[in-house]
Amino acid sequence: MKKKEDAVKTAETLWETSLSETKGKERAYDMYGKYRVGDIVLHNTFGKGIVRKLYLNKCDMLFKDKERLMAFGEQ
Repeated sequence: MKKKEDAVKTAETLWETSLSETKGKERAYDMYGKYRVGDIVLHNTFGKGIVRKLYLNKCDMLFKDKERLMAFGEQ
């Protein structure tokens, strides 16, 4: 159980640091939107996240509890 708590704490610290350093615009998450690294995304389930890495129609978003792979740009 300790490992999971440490991982969440590490993600939270990284999340707080990333939020304070990012210059991206803040907007609601939209699966059909387009994102750039550094954008701040408001997700109705996970809360505020930061786009960290882009892939084809997917991106890594760092939320307060952990990083998640999110889909976008598909229609």
